[in-house]
Amino acid sequence: MKVAVVGYGHIGKQHCINIIENDRLELAYICDPYIQADDLPDGLDESCLVTDYDEFIESCPEIDLLIIATPNNLHYPMLEKAMTQYPFAGTPILVEKPVVIKSEHIDKLQNIQEQRVKDGIGEIPIFVNYPLRFLPSVNVLKNSWESIGKIRVANVGVFWNRNKGYYEAANWRGKLEEEGGPLFNEFIHHLDLISYLGGEIVIESGSIGDYAHKYTEVEDTGIINFNFVDGGLGVITYTVATPNKSFDVNLHFIGDKGSAKLTGLYTNRLLINDDVYEFPINRKHYAQVLTAISDYLIDGHRDERLCMMDEGLKLVASINKFYSITR
Repeated sequence: MKVAVVGYGHIGKQHCINIIENDRLELAYICDPYIQADDLPDGLDESCLVTDYDEFIESCPEIDLLIIATPNNLHYPMLEKAMTQYPFAGTPILVEKPVVIKSEHIDKLQNIQEQRVKDGIGEIPIFVNYPLRFLPSVNVLKNSWESIGKIRVANVGVFWNRNKGYYEAANWRGKLEEEGGPLFNEFIHHLDLISYLGGEIVIESGSIGDYAHKYTEVEDTGIINFNFVDGGLGVITYTVATPNKSFDVNLHFIGDKGSAKLTGLYTNRLLINDDVYEFPINRKHYAQVLTAISDYLIDGHRDERLCMMDEGLKLVASINKFYSITR
């Protein structure tokens, strides 16, 4: 499978490494307006360099997967271009989270897919990158959910540190119109885990604060109160204002049959009732997403851990509802 990566920042570079290391994938193009030949991974020549995204899509490159790994605010225009520019339209896409950050863009993307169905050409396979679903600890808990039963309570805490250097490393971070806020940029992963494990949620209320990042345009701390659609209550506390360094990640689930806890900065420790698991820190979960996508596109095997666009858009809607309450 020939793959093009759009955006050569931190995540885009990781995708390129994962593609090169995957025998079923070929890194055909890297698209970034600032990339230079010296930036390329070893073994690649300048022929794979692209600097103008619109021209690239309009040229209809022969690729099997497009990866969009650009700043959050660029996801929508790039998706819209790739989904509507024929004959390129129809090419499978992997987009980094969040799919979009604006509520009005949700309907626009869904309308494009719906029109394709009406026209008899089918939806475009569009995946959203949620690699925490591929952690061994999460897999064990998902497969053991019968021992937890119907969810009653979820209590989640994510206590990270993001210092000034983090924001200075990429000028879109911490910007309201470009990043959208830490729920879009960091903690959407944990909201996704809550839904993936416990079922769809509805956000009811919450509050936000800014304690250590006056140089950004968004909050650094928040508390979200939510209900599960099938019953049960939950709360998530998130912050990037933990002093000095990140402190902990914990997800507690109480059901009508049992209890579980995922914990550790790398979410690698798990307690299910009386059973204790500790897994090696897994840094290959991004690569596992790509493997699952290639298995699906080549072999037709659908891994239930893959997140499709419609599911990802529900999370965007939930976050925007929270921000409409708290901002």
